Amino acid sequence: MLMWSVVTLLGFLGLTAVVIALGASSTARYEQERSESPQRADPGNHEHLAAA
Repeated sequence: MLMWSVVTLLGFLGLTAVVIALGASSTARYEQERSESPQRADPGNHEHLAAA
């Protein structure tokens, strides 16, 4: 009984570590690509719509 609990806990922690590692590497790649791309206008800036 105790063995299944330990195995389940270790599996959960292992899978959590994999998800965190994959997310961190993906986020780092996204940030690098974003910083290399030319600067774009802020998509939240809607001042040009107020003049219409």
